Amino acid sequence: MSVRQHARQWEPRTIALSDAARSLVDEAVEAQFIARKDRLASVGSTARRNRGQRAEKEKSTVEALVLDVLAHWLCNLPEYLVIKLDSNWLSAGPREVTARNRTVSDRLYDLCEAGWLVADKKTRLNNYFVTSLSAGPELIRASRSINVTLADIGVRPSPSGLPPEKWSVI
Repeated sequence: MSVRQHARQWEPRTIALSDAARSLVDEAVEAQFIARKDRLASVGSTARRNRGQRAEKEKSTVEALVLDVLAHWLCNLPEYLVIKLDSNWLSAGPREVTARNRTVSDRLYDLCEAGWLVADKKTRLNNYFVTSLSAGPELIRASRSINVTLADIGVRPSPSGLPPEKWSVI
């Protein structure tokens, strides 16, 4: 078994550039909502659809998670795609990056439950445990049926002119 020494950090600025990618994101948001509804129903709560600014934040979070993982999968990159789920890290980013917020953990959990993502919290990288992300069977199926390619996925320019490594290191 080989041990990987390198990883790429999740990019919360990932966006859809085409109608096909936006359609994929809409499908993922719906699947995530259904998984959240089921999760909350199991503890006796009801899930309501977010509206306004909260709905935009939810969509941008799902968009960044799903499309960055899909881009990583499409490129067939050998290194891990990792995410830091620490609440302090998630809320300490620039305000312009709405996908980086404290609800990322819940969105990730729901997308994993829906089969869109696979998250492994026990991945060992350079003697540390990290959460690695990979494409789930539903994401692969949906991206193939909609025909989303790497050209349909982009990254917003970094906020305030700061390079990403200044605010998104592990």
